[in-house]
Amino acid sequence: MEQKQLDEMENSFLNEEFIDEKDLAIEEVIIEPAKPKKTAKKVIKKKTAKKAATKKVEKIVEKPKPIVAAEPVKKEEPMKIEPRLSPVTPEPTKPVDPWDDSDEPSSGGMWKALTVILLILFVVSIFTYGFHGNPGETTGTAVSLAEAEQTVLQFVNTQLLQAPFVAEVESTEELNGLYRVTLNVAGDSVDSYITKDGELFFPQGLPLSEVTSDTLSLDPADVETDDDPFLGNSNAPVTIVEFSDFQCSFCKKFHEETFPEIKQKYIDTGKVKLIFRDYPLLDAHPESERAALAAECADDQGLFWEYHNLLFERQSQLGDNKYSSWANELDMDVDAFDVCFNNAIHAGEVERDFAEGEVNGVTGTPGFFINGKLVSGAQPFSVFEQEIESALSLSGVAVIEEPEQPVQVEEPVEVVPTPTPVITGETKEITLQAKRWLFNPQDVTVNKGDHVVLTIKPENLAFTFGLESFDVEEDVDGQTVVEFTADKSGDFVFTCSSCEDWRGMTGMLTVE
Repeated sequence: MEQKQLDEMENSFLNEEFIDEKDLAIEEVIIEPAKPKKTAKKVIKKKTAKKAATKKVEKIVEKPKPIVAAEPVKKEEPMKIEPRLSPVTPEPTKPVDPWDDSDEPSSGGMWKALTVILLILFVVSIFTYGFHGNPGETTGTAVSLAEAEQTVLQFVNTQLLQAPFVAEVESTEELNGLYRVTLNVAGDSVDSYITKDGELFFPQGLPLSEVTSDTLSLDPADVETDDDPFLGNSNAPVTIVEFSDFQCSFCKKFHEETFPEIKQKYIDTGKVKLIFRDYPLLDAHPESERAALAAECADDQGLFWEYHNLLFERQSQLGDNKYSSWANELDMDVDAFDVCFNNAIHAGEVERDFAEGEVNGVTGTPGFFINGKLVSGAQPFSVFEQEIESALSLSGVAVIEEPEQPVQVEEPVEVVPTPTPVITGETKEITLQAKRWLFNPQDVTVNKGDHVVLTIKPENLAFTFGLESFDVEEDVDGQTVVEFTADKSGDFVFTCSSCEDWRGMTGMLTVE
């Protein structure tokens, strides 16, 4: 996964300029000029040769204090570098915190960041037997409680936390052969542990008796779905929100390798709805934002997914001179597309998508939220399958594995004519527009028992319409009428059965 580049904040002392003691020594030599002595000699020559008079003049000449000679140096004030440092005071700034959902730091946001830091360090400590406070071999000499306290405090404040976070010691005690140091950070208490020799430090202890499968799990994120384009049943029990970058190689890998399997098993069967949101990483991918804007303009004309697929297929060709020609290739209104793209009409939409991902912890692309649970990177299908099945189970949807059907020997049977189903409902007439590569509407709802009359109107498209659950398959080349009886309840997918799967030309029939 390609990580987003986060600018680390520097504390003010890193930008300070210090004056060397050698420089001060040089200034002190300059402050004591020799000119008064020369003046004294001239006065002596002009006066009488009496020794007493000479001594008297010398005393008068030496009377001026060194401060008078040093006045020009004081005007220079080499230490007046404070105004240059004041703009970089760290007080109005805040640390990078992907969980922070407000403009002002809050104790909740601070603790989320600290919790993740300590959680990661705790896991690492399991495999490294803690953190070495001092390099070298263990001396075996026990340190005092006060020394252990200072060691832990210094390590946490210098190695784990960033300003304005500062840990303070609440209490220290000896416990089970270790020192337990209780720290207070942003109003929350954390128990840390250090060995008695002061060599190994464990940021957080975890009682083994209290470990459960959910001990290290995070609460699901409440990710907004906005009005972004989606695939699948709008009422699907599982929602996947994808944050992606059209110039990201791992995002392309996901859509070429993993996405087709997810679509076939979960999206086309009405179990999953996939929502696409933009997360352009401009530092690494300078063309990503413009590609996102172009896709949003394609969405205005109902061709987002077709354009989305082209952008990933031709990722190496991304550039201004291509976006308009690709719109023309998909039979868009090119003039309308150019106005939308050249004026960055959807810049605000792209920025909102990025901000939503950042707030919820997305740090690279691609990033996915499966019913609020974050899955990062172009993971294999097996990872998504496990998470989706888990989400389906939690949502109350039964996950039934179809047993293998035994081979049966055909026996002669009496052919009985299939009775014509009795129509108990109303006649439901629906007009279905079909164009590359989209049905409109995508969701159709009827009642059980209705006699459904679908009038399919294609636009420059010949294809085969399929509704497998009702044994409907009809070639469409011009306006075509398809009739059937909705004799069972549920969600049923209708498709362009003659189209490639990746085109995603599907819809959902709901029978209530």
